[in-house]
Amino acid sequence: MFYEAYIAEAEKIFQQYQLQEPLHLFLKKYFAQHKKFGSRDRRLISDLLYGIYRLGKQKDIPIRNAIGSAALLMQQTPVRFFETCFPALLPQFGLSFSENRAWLHKQYGIVLNAPTSLSKELSIDAWTQNRFSIPRVFLRLRQKKEVLETLKKHDILFTEHDEEIISVLRTTALETVLNPAHYVIQDIASQKIGNKIHIESGANCWDACCASGGKAIQLLDKNIAIQLLCSDIRKNILQNLKKRMHTYGYDNQYTAQQIDASQALAPQLYGAFDTVLCDVPCSGSGTWARTPEQYYFFSEEKLKQYVGTQKAILEQTLHALKPNATLYYLTCSAFAAENEEAFAFDETYTIDCFEQGGDAMWMGIIKR
Repeated sequence: MFYEAYIAEAEKIFQQYQLQEPLHLFLKKYFAQHKKFGSRDRRLISDLLYGIYRLGKQKDIPIRNAIGSAALLMQQTPVRFFETCFPALLPQFGLSFSENRAWLHKQYGIVLNAPTSLSKELSIDAWTQNRFSIPRVFLRLRQKKEVLETLKKHDILFTEHDEEIISVLRTTALETVLNPAHYVIQDIASQKIGNKIHIESGANCWDACCASGGKAIQLLDKNIAIQLLCSDIRKNILQNLKKRMHTYGYDNQYTAQQIDASQALAPQLYGAFDTVLCDVPCSGSGTWARTPEQYYFFSEEKLKQYVGTQKAILEQTLHALKPNATLYYLTCSAFAAENEEAFAFDETYTIDCFEQGGDAMWMGIIKR
């Protein structure tokens, strides 16, 4: 009956969680307070809970049925779970996602749709199925030989995606075996979109929404001599950036400032940059396999707020461009309102890495 106990615990946590912080942080604190759960217990309870959010808000579907339906779509839970708790779902076990999606719609009226229009190059079916997948952890290799030799030595399974990109299971404890300077954890879509950013030697560059520096580190790893300003509105994020830059040996190759890029620029920033990179705050809907709670709590009002912030950032940062300069506008959103509908871009790119277990990203390029 321990599966029933897991269901009850997932329901209990669901009643307490209201998006007060990212779900993985909430769960970390919750399990720290309830030490009776071992690692296997924590994983199964978490998977069942995440399933509720992956399914989204369904009309007239009890939470218990939502848990079972999501588990059927995900196909991560042992067959014993269905035998014990959801015998009515057992005949569907092992069938494809599309078959089970259609069956759940017919039996229970479960509807799995996007809450708003997706970017034109993204498939709604692929995006929906991706939300029920377990994402992989992707590494950008800075020292490929050393990393691969170490992983093989410790019998850690990995998948090679190209010369610089590998992935491992989410449960892999990389920090216990690898030198942190030899790799960067960065989703495959983020890596691929970053490779489309072209910087000339000697360029003055501004990463205007740098977060913890994933794109900035990728730029510096190209070994091109540039002047780089990294900024973010959040002071604590800039502290994380400083730590990461130190890990990779870039202490003296950038400057950092706390800047709200949606507000009027300081005079010294006007017309100062050859390249501006805006990885803007967004709904994150291209990454909702990792954060399905964002899907569950999504609203049109939140989307309007993101779009307003994005337009303000774009309007201000365009003033920072020199003549004949380039602005790269990036999101990890799947929604057209945050992507192609934001501006009349000169070039656009959609990167969809759902099949590899990764995310989707979008980039628009403006040349001035």
